[in-house]
Amino acid sequence: QKGIKAATDLTVLGGVITINSTDDGLHAVNVTVSGGTLSIQTGDDGIHADTSLTISGGTISILQCSEGIESSDITVSGGVTTIVATDDGVNATNGSGSSFNREASDGSLLLVTGGELYVTAGGDALDSNGNLQITGGVVGIYAMSSMGDGAIDYNGTGSLTGGTLIIASTGTNMTSISGISLMALSASGSAGTEIQLLDASGNLLGAFTPQSSFSTVLVASVALESGSTCTVSVGGNTAYTGSFTANSSTGYGYGNSFGGFGNSFDNNGFNNNNNGFGGHGGRGGRGGW
Repeated sequence: QKGIKAATDLTVLGGVITINSTDDGLHAVNVTVSGGTLSIQTGDDGIHADTSLTISGGTISILQCSEGIESSDITVSGGVTTIVATDDGVNATNGSGSSFNREASDGSLLLVTGGELYVTAGGDALDSNGNLQITGGVVGIYAMSSMGDGAIDYNGTGSLTGGTLIIASTGTNMTSISGISLMALSASGSAGTEIQLLDASGNLLGAFTPQSSFSTVLVASVALESGSTCTVSVGGNTAYTGSFTANSSTGYGYGNSFGGFGNSFDNNGFNNNNNGFGGHGGRGGRGGW
């Protein structure tokens, strides 16, 4: 069943913890991980908190799960977290939604202020039924960008005001995040191929190793102003060197790729209307071309 369960609060300060469970790896009302080395394999959520989940340190490897981490209030401020999920990688939800109102905001929050967060997901890589904010750290995500799923999905508001974001996908172009645009490249790699983003001086701004093959790479960093020089390396080979140029201001992928952009950019659908190709493009929802 569950690996480690607490009735109210569960805090991991250190140590080495290995969990192989059929249900949630860690489960409580509130979960905090500030240290230690955790290796989790589970048939359900890697870490589940009913109310709040905070990761401020430690090394967390969730390499087999349905959903990686789930709570209504998720904060990642430190540590190194690696997730390989068959469904959503990180899911901020209070569980009040149904199959009929999945696109409605429920007040949840997914906040990344620091640390390293790496996600390879079969569903949405980062999913918030409320707001999503990236203010620091390094975030590397992969999603198949299939019907109804994509790299980032939120139903409230979204912003990227700090840190570095690297996205690998199977070809879906993404839209800008609250004025900070992504540079999209056609760059292929097999599972286990490292992607690096460097500045003009060769300083590493971020790296990500997707656990699935990819054909498109998108990058953004607050360290790179428009026109500044950067280098993108894929598998040790230079895929691009030149000016950082936002070339992904409009999306042509499925709606849940940066779903929720409809709330901030209602007319960013491919057909420039709120209905979108699949009927929910105005919310960045299912089929939102």
